[in-house]
Amino acid sequence: MGDIGSNDVGGGIVNFTDMKSLHFARWFLMEEVKISDGEGGYSDKDMFPNSIVYTSNFDGSADDHLKEMLSVSRDAIIK
Repeated sequence: MGDIGSNDVGGGIVNFTDMKSLHFARWFLMEEVKISDGEGGYSDKDMFPNSIVYTSNFDGSADDHLKEMLSVSRDAIIK
């Protein structure tokens, strides 16, 4: 088994230890779900696709947090 970030497409590691404003972070997978229209009906436009979700607790603004994440882990996030 390889290390985190060692995969066929390259990529990198999200380096949480270098993010000074970060207190807590979590990644999780969310399976595709149908979202009700509020009246018990569904349509194709009401689908939320399979997703990787990121949530965190940090100091400062969301914009500053995302900039810090990109500054320390750009290769892991942008391909």
